[in-house]
Amino acid sequence: MVRTLIVVSASAVLLTVIPVVPLLPSDTLTNCLLGGALAGAGVGLVLRGSTTMGGIDATALMVIQKNKNFSVGNLNLALNMVVYVSSMMLFDIPTGIYSIASALVYSVAIDHVHSQNTDVEVTIITKADVEPMQEKIFQTLERGATQLQGVGAYTKEGVSVLMVALSEYEVATLRHIVHAVDPHAFVIAKDHVKIFGNYDKKL
Repeated sequence: MVRTLIVVSASAVLLTVIPVVPLLPSDTLTNCLLGGALAGAGVGLVLRGSTTMGGIDATALMVIQKNKNFSVGNLNLALNMVVYVSSMMLFDIPTGIYSIASALVYSVAIDHVHSQNTDVEVTIITKADVEPMQEKIFQTLERGATQLQGVGAYTKEGVSVLMVALSEYEVATLRHIVHAVDPHAFVIAKDHVKIFGNYDKKL
């Protein structure tokens, strides 16, 4: 709550102080696309900092907590589309089309930068003792792991396999944990996976 108040206050002050100057006065479409990309990236960075700009972003986060199949960008786009299409029908069609184009880029930029929104499946193959690694994953990331036993096809040596589901934002921390326990561990990360069931989507 405190972070949100700080972000909203800071954005209000900066929007008042910083002058609005179109980069390309004669190219409305390019200005809309650039504005959508920059604004979406900014909101994505705010979300990565575990806070929001309020309004639609806060509403989208609450919806995602209930339904993990949505993203902040997608919900933002859906709500904005309702407003823009209604405005286009009632007032100015060209302005509505430009607004929709900007909203499309805006939503993509949010989801691209807001990496907590991207689920990743990580498979760790190691010959080291996995107990310290599992304990560190639980303590640092508060994530569980599934442990399997395997055999190297070439070496015929036994290996331990850990499977962890987490957000893209947490992958760097996991990589450091794995490297600290076993610098020679083999790690496979697959992003944009669909995860169902008892999974804590941290936003």
